[in-house]
Amino acid sequence: MPSEPPEAGRRRPSPARAPGAAGPVRGGVTPSGARPSGACHRFRTLLSRPPSGPGDRTVIPRRHPPADVSLALWVGVAGFALGTAAVGYRARSVDGSDRARALAVVAVFVPLSIGTWYVAMALGAAVSRSPAGVVHWGRFADGVITLPLVCGSLAALAGAGRVTVGTTAAVAGYTMATTLAATLATGTGKVVWLGVSVGGFLALLWLLLGPVGRIASGTAAAGRFVRTRNFVVAAMCAYPVVWALGPEGFALAPGPAVPAGVALDLAFKTGVGLLLASAARGLARDSDTGTHATGRSCSG
Repeated sequence: MPSEPPEAGRRRPSPARAPGAAGPVRGGVTPSGARPSGACHRFRTLLSRPPSGPGDRTVIPRRHPPADVSLALWVGVAGFALGTAAVGYRARSVDGSDRARALAVVAVFVPLSIGTWYVAMALGAAVSRSPAGVVHWGRFADGVITLPLVCGSLAALAGAGRVTVGTTAAVAGYTMATTLAATLATGTGKVVWLGVSVGGFLALLWLLLGPVGRIASGTAAAGRFVRTRNFVVAAMCAYPVVWALGPEGFALAPGPAVPAGVALDLAFKTGVGLLLASAARGLARDSDTGTHATGRSCSG
């Protein structure tokens, strides 16, 4: 009679499983071929993922910008504080028509608003991190608010009616909203939003140089309007260049673009505030002397 193999060499039978019970999971796949679902599978995937190395392109957002960028932002904060004080001093005691007082309020609000956004960006808010560098999207979020105020004030300074003022402000807001979308988008989306923003920008230029300019001609405020409008148009034409150079756009020269953006913001927002404050004082003088600007809206 052949001897039976020793007990240690025997293969023990698998324990019986209840009908429908899933077998052990090996490699994330059950014997039936189905992967475990839900949080269990996601947890196993995270555990099996190799640690990030130097070649990993995953970008982890940082709360605070680098030291050199933070310094530029704080310089901007100081500049806007001084600029707001200068504009407020220039716009003090503006009286007369409602239009003059409204221009004075907008003049002070423009540098104050962008200065507040700069404080937020310097503290690590309203910025994001991309492979090209730090994206200061707070600058463009401010433009969604302040550019409609500036362009609407230009139309009001020209003596335009409510329809023209509202249309100009709406087109300016649309242009900046799509610019913000292009700033936050990546890949093909950035190019698409940039094209939409350029269309809005061209429509805004047509309004300021065409219908609104014609309304201002022949009025007492024509000279003030032309000076302020030309300054605004020149600054708006400079912004796309800085945008394309910086990490917000195509990162063609991200290093110089950061201080250039701060300098452009300081020049534009403080400069237009001073010009609007001067225009408000001029309108107040015209109101005191009985000289009223007569305007026509493009809607007739």
